[in-house]
Amino acid sequence: MQLRSIGTSAATAVFAARPADAARSAGTAAGAPRKLAIAPSVSPLTIADLTGEWIHQGSRFTRCVDPSTGAYVGDDSITMRTIWTITATGTIASNSSGIHNGRMFAESTIGRIRLTGNILDIRLKGGARAKYVVRGWLEGRTTTVLKINGPWHGDIPKELLDSSNQGWSCDESWLRAAESPPAPR
Repeated sequence: MQLRSIGTSAATAVFAARPADAARSAGTAAGAPRKLAIAPSVSPLTIADLTGEWIHQGSRFTRCVDPSTGAYVGDDSITMRTIWTITATGTIASNSSGIHNGRMFAESTIGRIRLTGNILDIRLKGGARAKYVVRGWLEGRTTTVLKINGPWHGDIPKELLDSSNQGWSCDESWLRAAESPPAPR
C-alpha cells in the first residue's frame, strides 16, 4: 500500500491509501482518510535503525478563554516542520522552521542521541535535553514511520511507560523516505 500525507493534527498523522487499496478495506469508503495503525517494533530498535533523515510536521491552533467568564482572550497558532538527521554514531542534527503567531522562525542545532530500551534520549548543544518513548515502528516499501511520545524534559511518567493509551496527545509520527536507488548506468 502506498501512503501519502493529507494532513496532521497535534496528536496523529492522517494518511490516505490509494483509492483501490482503500476500497478493499472493510468499512472504508474509497479514498477516505483513515488513521494509520503503527504497532510497536517486533524487535528492539538500535541507533542503526534510526539512521537517516526523519521529518515531522504539524499545526496547532488554540483558542484561549477566561476560565471564570468564558470570554475570549486570544489565540495561539503554530505550523512547523522539523527534520532530524541521525547518524550511525549517534549524532543528531535538528532543523526546524515554521510560523508561530504570524512570525516566521528557523533554528538548527546538533547533539547526541541515545536509545535505551524504548527511551530515545536527545541531548542538544547548549544543554537542551528531551526524552521520547518509542511507541511504534512501521517499515513500508518507500517510507518508515516512527511513532514517539514526548518530548519529556525530566522523568517520564510511569503510566506512559506502562500503557500506550496514556499521553496519546503527545504522540508524534516521524517519516523517513527510503533511499533512492542509484540511477541506471
